[in-house]
Amino acid sequence: MSFRKIIDSVPAFYEPLLPQVFQTEIPPEPFSDCLNCPMIDTPGEDPGSNLSKPFSPYTKCCTFTPRLPNYLAGAILTDNDPAMQEGRKRLSDTIMSGQGIFPNGVYPTLEYHRSYIERSRKEFGRARDLRCPYFTEGRYNCTIWKYRETICALWFCQHLAGTRGREFWDAVIDYMKFMQESLINMSAYMCGLQPVDPYGEGGRPEYHEPEDPAEARKKRAELWKEWVGHETEYYIKCHEIIINLEHDHILKIHEKGASLAKKIKSIASEIIKLPEYLVLNKDLAHASGEGYYQVELRNYIEILQKQIIWSFRLPKLILDPFDGKSGTTEVLRQIAVNEKIKVEPEILIALCRHGVLAEKKLDL
Repeated sequence: MSFRKIIDSVPAFYEPLLPQVFQTEIPPEPFSDCLNCPMIDTPGEDPGSNLSKPFSPYTKCCTFTPRLPNYLAGAILTDNDPAMQEGRKRLSDTIMSGQGIFPNGVYPTLEYHRSYIERSRKEFGRARDLRCPYFTEGRYNCTIWKYRETICALWFCQHLAGTRGREFWDAVIDYMKFMQESLINMSAYMCGLQPVDPYGEGGRPEYHEPEDPAEARKKRAELWKEWVGHETEYYIKCHEIIINLEHDHILKIHEKGASLAKKIKSIASEIIKLPEYLVLNKDLAHASGEGYYQVELRNYIEILQKQIIWSFRLPKLILDPFDGKSGTTEVLRQIAVNEKIKVEPEILIALCRHGVLAEKKLDL
């Protein structure tokens, strides 16, 4: 493994729009792998019997419908990449249905939103009827992966750096949500439309669909103005606006998000900093056959309100030298010389942040 830039985890669409902090290098998240999901149980297994595998193989963690920003909807609609064909068709069908489409973008229906709020704690990662409409079974599950929404791109089920790792990615998500909102608002206003809030959340004007069909059509016409009946063209126009933004507009967004960017940088610096002296915590490293320790890592998944436990074996010869007598740099040198093993920094970060290696305080 090697460190990766934050921006490597973000859809390439955003690369010209993000500030310098997204070039910061951080440890990867090897325990979260969308292509080879480590969190799915075996078909037929009793749900919930394996605490380390809470998701169904038929849903993964895709029991969530993204809120596609207007400009990303336009990106999907105009991308002729054959790999986008199915996602493009599904999005077009949704727009044609008139359900969940707003100047903000293409959102889950109110019924889905309510069901998700009510059921996600117990059924997240398991309920097929909550499955994302862009999900497809097979090896590659997302038909719009290239333009995936912030949560889909940056939510990791397991964090190499433990609690601090989760806080780091939460900070990145906060910035990306801020960026999304800024771009949504800018493109909508430049098209003469007002973003609304379909769920009665946040500070935007609330939007409630009348039950009477005639009243609903009237209100929709007021919402969409000259774009009513031309929503596809509107989303495409939003995309054009964003990809042609002047540099000054982008800098103004960066200035408004400076405090969010500062938080990302601060946590990233803390994560990669290793204590000067480390000692093995035998409570979290159990002997497992001759020459090995079984190491347990724990991760709290907030949406499930559960601790997920996963474990692996590590040779004693790379853990026993951490006895608090020599500094971390010297211990790593000794392991490299004596055992011909290079211990990668991300391994140490994981062991430190999960408490397997604990900082030894020096006596004053």
